[in-house]
Amino acid sequence: MKSTTATRSLAVSLLGLAIAASAADKTLIYKTIDADGTTVFTDQPAPEAVLVTPPPLNVVDQAPATTATRNQSSSSSAPPEVSVDSVSIVSPAHEQTFIDPQAALWVEFELSPAQTLPVGLSAQVLLDGKILSTGNGNRLPIDIPERGTHRVQIQLIDPAGTLRAESEIIDIHVRHHVAGSSN
Repeated sequence: MKSTTATRSLAVSLLGLAIAASAADKTLIYKTIDADGTTVFTDQPAPEAVLVTPPPLNVVDQAPATTATRNQSSSSSAPPEVSVDSVSIVSPAHEQTFIDPQAALWVEFELSPAQTLPVGLSAQVLLDGKILSTGNGNRLPIDIPERGTHRVQIQLIDPAGTLRAESEIIDIHVRHHVAGSSN
């Protein structure tokens, strides 16, 4: 019984393929039933074969793109326009003093209106006008600066290298204790 069910499933599958092939190249399809009851579809006529006429295919030409579809597809091929109104340094604070820092300092910033750095933009930290760190997050490290007062700023750059936004410049102070000699 199982082999008959499998055979029938195979026959139905073959019928579907044959109908598709017939529609594609206008080949005639013949149906016969062999001695063990298996239905066979073929393009070769047999003495007891019956000509099968498949139903017409339900084909729909591709509908023309609507204006919304065209706009959507054209915008998906180009990177989305990235807009950041402002960037501000959250940490370190303006006029913050670091005494004997032992590890890299982290500069954290916020964007508006975005919560995170939009795709396509990179951030760079400037210390005294020189780029010290570049990345794609809202937190970037800078090496421990020499003692003194330093100016820190964040700039957002697009892939073309164009400045898209920059923070206000903040001042930080770094102090290092010096062991004195006892002469």
